[in-house]
Amino acid sequence: MKRELIHILTVMAGAALLFACEKMTTPEPVRIQYPDKQSPILRDDAYYARLRAYKQTDHKLAFGWYGSWTGIGASEQSRLRSAPDSMDIISIWSQWHSLSPEQLEDKAYVQQIKGTRVVFCISAKDMPEEFKVNGQITEEGIVAYAKAWGKDSMDKYQYDGMDIDFETAVDHQGPMNKNPENFKRFAEELSKYIGPKSGTGRLFLIDGNIDSDWLPANIGELCDYAVSQAYNCSGAGNLRSRTQSAAGRGWRPEQIIFTENFESLWQTGGASYGYNGTSIPSLLGMAYFALEETSAGFGSYHMEYEYGNASMPYKYIREAIQIANPAPQGDYTKNLLTLDQAGERTVELTPSPSGATEAVAIPLSGSLSAVAAGEMTLPLILDSSLVGPYNEYNYTEYEAIDPASVTFTAPFHFAAGERHSSAETPVQMIITGKGLEAGKEYLAAVRIDCSGVEGVAPNTAREVFYVRVSLKSRQMANTVTISGWTFTANDKDYTTAMSDGQLTGGWAAFTEETPEIKVEIDLAAPHTIVGWRMGSIDSSFKHLRDIEVGLDGQKWVAQASGTVELALTDGTGAICNCAVRWSAATSA
Repeated sequence: MKRELIHILTVMAGAALLFACEKMTTPEPVRIQYPDKQSPILRDDAYYARLRAYKQTDHKLAFGWYGSWTGIGASEQSRLRSAPDSMDIISIWSQWHSLSPEQLEDKAYVQQIKGTRVVFCISAKDMPEEFKVNGQITEEGIVAYAKAWGKDSMDKYQYDGMDIDFETAVDHQGPMNKNPENFKRFAEELSKYIGPKSGTGRLFLIDGNIDSDWLPANIGELCDYAVSQAYNCSGAGNLRSRTQSAAGRGWRPEQIIFTENFESLWQTGGASYGYNGTSIPSLLGMAYFALEETSAGFGSYHMEYEYGNASMPYKYIREAIQIANPAPQGDYTKNLLTLDQAGERTVELTPSPSGATEAVAIPLSGSLSAVAAGEMTLPLILDSSLVGPYNEYNYTEYEAIDPASVTFTAPFHFAAGERHSSAETPVQMIITGKGLEAGKEYLAAVRIDCSGVEGVAPNTAREVFYVRVSLKSRQMANTVTISGWTFTANDKDYTTAMSDGQLTGGWAAFTEETPEIKVEIDLAAPHTIVGWRMGSIDSSFKHLRDIEVGLDGQKWVAQASGTVELALTDGTGAICNCAVRWSAATSA
């Protein structure tokens, strides 16, 4: 099916510590670029409502430090509103207090209309002199400092949280961060007003040396996110190492945001990053890492520099967001339902010598964009009406699979307060060869039916699972080359002559107990047979596994325990139509 263009554009911004980077020349503003006016997207009230609802879903975060913010001037680069709409968190890297009316209006716009959270960044090096007593840091001063900036300034300027630049380089050391006890008390006091323990919804971030021993061992419990300055990152190995190191300070992988230095690398999207045998910009690599591994998100230091990209403002940030967040589509006012396996898969069914096929089981799961408000049961359905549009879009000619060939072991169950379908009731799609013809190609289109559940809508970007199904052709053995079989089960010989190469009632040997079986096949022309399949089966000839053993070219020997099927294979791997079957029965 045709995929709709994802309109929600996202941004991420950097990871640099507040005073960590050497200043460079700010790019010349490009005055002709006005993304909101150039975009074909209709930005009406409904669009912004969906945008704000999207930011409440579980997704990878776009983060950025924004410098040179004035809210005035001919260039949009000086305004927060120039950032891509799907920006999640902007940390003010320039003066965050004593704001002008233009700055207040600009900040309120991105917060209230776009749903972007704006935090301000401070240094962990020291505290302002006004909170010290005779130039010294005291317990009373720490308490006052935390309240003044963690609550009073938050209320005054309506920020969404605080970002503390914690660096340990010599020029960033001071009485606050170098003394672990001082910073621990400050962090604990701040956690009353910001962070997950405060109950205020305001964010508490630490950036910089997030794995430093100077940080409290429980810092991860006090904060929402840790922003790692992964500048000039060359690959995922570096990010994994940083993740492991940060765990020593109690940071969970899903709390960590990795960032690149766009003060110096904005024109290339970062450093050269190895990914799947090729080289890509490191910001995009961080986006893939967030998508495929564990991090909370990604971003850039001095994100506003990339506004000057000649081809598109914030070119690389937008690309990174689309990589990490293939944004769900649908009614964002509802809980969006995703079929986790949505996409495409190919299945080839293999027939046994008896003509039956070995069924294929595919595990399925679902997830919601928000926790379930109550207990829900949602069925899976085979939607043959989607086969035609699929063929039209992909220039294919698949036939809709026979519904008798597909079953689902159970519907999806979501418990109240959970986002993912229950693991206690695993769901599988079972595909058999019933009604299928060899040489033809079939398509099964699977989706979740949520039509009967109020408040839930499909994520149309990941709604359908397409399974391409075919039935492998069987080749017949040349029966003239086979002279006979010898069966030995539990030290008793069973010998039958095969005359026609067909699996009939005369081609089964039975023992009174589960046998230990040894099979020898004498071949008149052994070069035409290269091995056989042997494996456990049930009455439907399922669960085969291949075992090939060749001794001297004249005899093929295998041993198995339990109920088994044996089938010869020729040099192409095709299954020959000759077999013998044992079962724990008392008579034929």
